[in-house]
Amino acid sequence: MALNSNALVTLAKAKTFLSIDNTTYDTEVERLINVASQSIERVTKRVLVNATHTEYHDGRRTNTLQPRQWPITGGASPNGKPEVFLDDGTGNFPVSTTLDDSNYFVHELDTLLIRINGNWPLGYRNIKIIYTAGYGVGGDSASMPSDLEDACLQYVAWMFRMNNDRRLGIDSKTKLGETVRFTQGIPVFIEELVEPYKRQEFPVSTVPVRNG
Repeated sequence: MALNSNALVTLAKAKTFLSIDNTTYDTEVERLINVASQSIERVTKRVLVNATHTEYHDGRRTNTLQPRQWPITGGASPNGKPEVFLDDGTGNFPVSTTLDDSNYFVHELDTLLIRINGNWPLGYRNIKIIYTAGYGVGGDSASMPSDLEDACLQYVAWMFRMNNDRRLGIDSKTKLGETVRFTQGIPVFIEELVEPYKRQEFPVSTVPVRNG
């Protein structure tokens, strides 16, 4: 089994964390890294490892536009910024609708696109953006936050050891009734580690507005 592209750590890092110095468990550890990485993405509602994204956004006549993934790391515009396309009324976003990247910049926190000397035009799904965002590449980059990496390693270790000692998965039990309940899903201590990376979602009006 190979690591998925969204793996938060490498096999080598996980083996070091688990004090494994042979190849006996490589397939199992890779599987657990994939499971842990996917679980953390599901909890945070984000794609955490650097990747390319294509999104459609509603313009709200403000000068800020917030992509769904962050940190923004770049794009294929002439100056390495995210590419922005403004709807011409067809909804197809041809190359001719590309906005010159001198009209906007990436905020210093790498979370927003800021329009210069103006606002993003009002409309429903009238802005298309193509950009790259995320941390590291396969867990090897120095840009991978240490707490995210640690959360993945801790989860891998928890699952690996639970496979060999089922007591680690016990959440509660009763003595007389012989009832044993095992922890389901991601452990609470892992959720606490990734809490700062969760995407907060706010309700948005679903009433379409006229482009323009």
